[in-house]
Amino acid sequence: MKKLLFISLFVLFIGSSAGYSQDITWNPIPIPGSSQSQEDDYSPYRQKQSTYKSSTGTQYQYDLNNPADRVKYNADPAAQLRDRLNTNPNVKIDQSVGQYGGGVKQD
Repeated sequence: MKKLLFISLFVLFIGSSAGYSQDITWNPIPIPGSSQSQEDDYSPYRQKQSTYKSSTGTQYQYDLNNPADRVKYNADPAAQLRDRLNTNPNVKIDQSVGQYGGGVKQD
């Protein structure tokens, strides 16, 4: 009797699990910088590049008061070079009031 009950439960389990099978699909994760189609411009892994605007109106690529932006700025030699070559007097005014931006954007 126990053997019959075990076999019937086993068959019932196998039969019920067969109805729940799903096809497994593989979706590759896009790698930044890799060649992707021009149509697929959206990527959940790509962050929008924002602009930090100070009270004097100067626009920066990074807000250096934000720790995450500070890390990105330290890894961006082009932004650091723009800051070294910058002649905008508003940058000093921004810094005197505690507004630190990095990667000055040229108008």
